[in-house]
Amino acid sequence: MSEFCFRAVGQGLFYTGSLYNGAFNFVYDCGSESGERYLNNAIDEYLSELKERHGKAEIDFVMISHLHWDHFSGIHKLAREARIKKIYLPYIADNPDIIKVILFHEIFIRDGATPKNIEWAQEVYDFMFNLYVRNNGENEFRPEKALQTDNLYGTPEVVLTKQHIRFSVDGFAKNDWNGVGGWVFEVFYETAKKADIKRLNEECGALLSTHGADNIEELVSNNGAAALKALADMYKNIFKGGNKINETSLVLLHYPSETGTTLYQNSRANRKTLLTGDALIKGDLSEKVRGTKVAVLQVPHHGSLRNWQSTSRSNISAQTYVLNFGLGNKYKHPSYATVEGIIEKGGKIYCVTQVQKYIYKIKDGSYFGRKKIALTEQRNWRGTSHKSNILTIADVM
Repeated sequence: MSEFCFRAVGQGLFYTGSLYNGAFNFVYDCGSESGERYLNNAIDEYLSELKERHGKAEIDFVMISHLHWDHFSGIHKLAREARIKKIYLPYIADNPDIIKVILFHEIFIRDGATPKNIEWAQEVYDFMFNLYVRNNGENEFRPEKALQTDNLYGTPEVVLTKQHIRFSVDGFAKNDWNGVGGWVFEVFYETAKKADIKRLNEECGALLSTHGADNIEELVSNNGAAALKALADMYKNIFKGGNKINETSLVLLHYPSETGTTLYQNSRANRKTLLTGDALIKGDLSEKVRGTKVAVLQVPHHGSLRNWQSTSRSNISAQTYVLNFGLGNKYKHPSYATVEGIIEKGGKIYCVTQVQKYIYKIKDGSYFGRKKIALTEQRNWRGTSHKSNILTIADVM
């Protein structure tokens, strides 16, 4: 049995997967801006499940789709309380100062508001930045300081993803990530535009030079609110208020894989899940995922119309569409037109909010010599669980 859950964090995303009855566990995004308590409760619930089922909180990998607060704000807590073996992050640029500008904006100056818990915000900033500067052969940064591990379960391996990648987990030997069979993970990625990175490099360098600072921290320390405003203006001008950061989302497609069965190869799309973060499906990314048919689709960017239209134009379809958003959010997500568009496609819609999560399972078992793969759906509303009947996805020889 493999189980997957969109957890109730409101305006954000926290998705967890548990393969082969918990032999392999992964997380896609862990953040929210709806309220710290929702995210903390969801993380605590998840870690309790891991400990109850397996006696320990161990996560094989965490993938952060992009550098927006509502998608990474909980990773520090997760790393403090669970052992994370590997973390996938989107590659942005070789200049650490660019990462600092993005993180400063997302953590300290979003919407011009100072975080209520400045100490916690600083811890998240230090943790995220240190993930990016670690030199592990996968990135081009030089280490500026060691990752703080005093309160962490070990030190995770970090991979900065620069391009489309594919790996698999063997169902019988979970450590064989290159094995045939088991579970397949395909990651699609569009890096930030070179022109935007070049412009940010130039403007960042000019700002530091003007104020006689060697780095962003020194700039902020010496110039306070004025420096924060300058950084915020620069970020918003270049990344269009942060929308271009959405376009750097790691898109994850995962599904069970078996070989030697023609029928399986023809029908396995019905057991795929596509996680999109806040991606805009266009360009090379659109070509990679065009025409994809999946069992479950996380509708990108909390149901934003522009992002949904790009998904629809790419002819991506699903049996179940998941809209993750916060009740009463200021962005008015999801768009009414997005909901109408999904209804026109004829798929089911499930909403994941502060008070409702969505769980589905892929179950395997024998039935008259056939392997039956089924999707079990479970909804939770204000603590009340409802299980639907098992929906058969495919009978495989």
